[in-house]
Amino acid sequence: MQAIQNQITPGTRVFDLGLALEMARARGYDLDIMSELLPEAQAGMLEATIDSQPE
Repeated sequence: MQAIQNQITPGTRVFDLGLALEMARARGYDLDIMSELLPEAQAGMLEATIDSQPE
């Protein structure tokens, strides 16, 4: 499993990977699989956040 860390995105939004894994565990998802998918989800959310920033 990858190290759990918080990531700060533009606009000081925080993506809490630990919380995301806890939510996945509570819903019965496989944490090994989720720990592999979450960084990709985070990258997509970061890209969407950057793209939505006003110029």
